[in-house]
Amino acid sequence: MTEGPRKGKIFGIGLSRTGTTSLTEALRILGYSAIHFPWRFSEIDGVDAATDTPVALKYAELDKRYPGSRFILTHRDRKAWLRSCQKFWRKNAEDFAAVPAFVDLHTKLYGGPTFSRKRFGEAYDRHVDGVNAFFRDRPADLLVIDIAREDDPWRPLAAFLEADIPETPFPRQNRSDIVDAILRHLLSTFSAERVAGMANVAEEYVEELAGRSGAAPAIVLDGGYEADSIIRHVVRTLGITEAAQVLDVPLAELNGALERH
Repeated sequence: MTEGPRKGKIFGIGLSRTGTTSLTEALRILGYSAIHFPWRFSEIDGVDAATDTPVALKYAELDKRYPGSRFILTHRDRKAWLRSCQKFWRKNAEDFAAVPAFVDLHTKLYGGPTFSRKRFGEAYDRHVDGVNAFFRDRPADLLVIDIAREDDPWRPLAAFLEADIPETPFPRQNRSDIVDAILRHLLSTFSAERVAGMANVAEEYVEELAGRSGAAPAIVLDGGYEADSIIRHVVRTLGITEAAQVLDVPLAELNGALERH
């Protein structure tokens, strides 16, 4: 990483499903210590960068608390974002509802804890407009980037951070197709109810996947925290040997993935 003259921290202030996990991994590749989804300021104090919705909610407060910081607004096509959020909330509705901190966070950001196309669309516009207005007179402090559509996200990100472009491909994490592939592999052996329980996702979402035809695609073991979380739940339930068999991945590779993450 090329060290620039700027001090302060780096904050990813995009909303859910805009590439915040990919951004976190990219910042780590660039050499920054980065935390994804910090709940408290104390978690931010000891790192170079922080991302995701708790950060997005408090960008103005973070700007005051950490002078000289730079901010990255990840965004995406509004319709695609709404579809992704609807799918994500359907998959994780029970977990979100069971954690008061999530209920409070989502109510503040999206106007309520459950998905609503109208509320979420309004929240998306409000957030993007608010961030752009806040940094209107400070363009050097804000990067607005659509990771999904950018041919090479390294270029704008590295330029903004005054860093060298890495040789490694830009990490694109938490693709929904990777998560779906894992669940569909489990469905080839277990009922939708059992899969939902062992993977800790909503049964309604799994039942929808069960209705798809065709063989499940190959599993990617480095698919981001959502995929990693599901795989860990499955391993805890089945044991690593049976999990490798059901997921159709080599035992050594599954073991290696668990150790890496």
